[in-house]
Amino acid sequence: MNRKIRVMHIISDMNFGGAGQYLRSIVDQLDPKAFEVTVVIPRGSILKQYIKEKNVIEVNGMADKSFSVGGTMSLVKPIRTFIPDVVHTHASLSGRIAAQMLGVKTIVYTKHTLSDHSNPVKNNVRLFLNKRLRAKVIAISNAVEMNLLEEGIQQSDIVKIYNGVKPAHNVKPVHNKIPVITLVGRLEPIKGQMHMIEIVKILTAMTAKPFLVRFVGAGSMEAKLIAAVEQAGIQVEFTGHVEDIDSVYANSDIIVNTSNSEALSYAAIEGMNMKKPVVAFDLPGINEVIDHEKTGYLVAFGDYKSFAARLLDLIENPELRNQMGEKGYNKILQVFTLDKMVKKIEAFYKEEGV
Repeated sequence: MNRKIRVMHIISDMNFGGAGQYLRSIVDQLDPKAFEVTVVIPRGSILKQYIKEKNVIEVNGMADKSFSVGGTMSLVKPIRTFIPDVVHTHASLSGRIAAQMLGVKTIVYTKHTLSDHSNPVKNNVRLFLNKRLRAKVIAISNAVEMNLLEEGIQQSDIVKIYNGVKPAHNVKPVHNKIPVITLVGRLEPIKGQMHMIEIVKILTAMTAKPFLVRFVGAGSMEAKLIAAVEQAGIQVEFTGHVEDIDSVYANSDIIVNTSNSEALSYAAIEGMNMKKPVVAFDLPGINEVIDHEKTGYLVAFGDYKSFAARLLDLIENPELRNQMGEKGYNKILQVFTLDKMVKKIEAFYKEEGV
């Protein structure tokens, strides 16, 4: 195939979260000699300012909706105009349906989250759709792969490709007067900031040593979290959305993840890339990133006291923080680099899109 492979990405997100970050990484790094890329986003999405120097198409009816009839129909014209070899969707069932309706050769979607299988009605809907919609699926972790198999996706239709980051070279040691503990994530229930508030209460009672806790991100829970912090009588700094996220990690001493569920923890990967130890709940997806007692600590979900004790170990031992940070960075180089991720996706496109 002498011409470029034409790839259309479709994403339903209005905000810049993990899926948007993933998409931007791909479109920025794909070989321009081999691929022609266009991106379809909801009209008014903040993603437009992050996906620069690419063909970006805004459509109506798709804002934060995986499926809607209007969203599906709004995709017909862009697909017919661009004539993609590959349609790659992110949180967009509408994109998969429109691509299949129009006979696109290769349909791919990346599953960025873990589905809750406790609702039998939703499970039956997933099984029904997965039997009738053809697609190859990129699983970003072993946990996601198992989730997909439970939803009726055939093993032959799944490829596992870990998310990756650009290795941070020449990371300088941080010299904070007091240890800074940082939780990066949208201020939404699933990200578990309420858990961290309980942990900070216990940690404050455990030690007289000073420490600073930062919540980095924005979202619908902000007012409720601020009220909870005030009621608990603890100190937590709310930074809001921060554009230069690398500087956040670079100026932290310890990274935490208290999410209720993660397909794969970007925050842990980004923190380890900046040579920081990570403390998190021992959940599928997260425990593929962190090696317990080597690159950080994994704590049983909801065990706030043990979580606080692990934080105290790191607060009191700067050398342990440095050792874990170095081991974490080495794991990034071995497993979670952006170059490895993009090369695997390029090979996948070439195999499926020709």
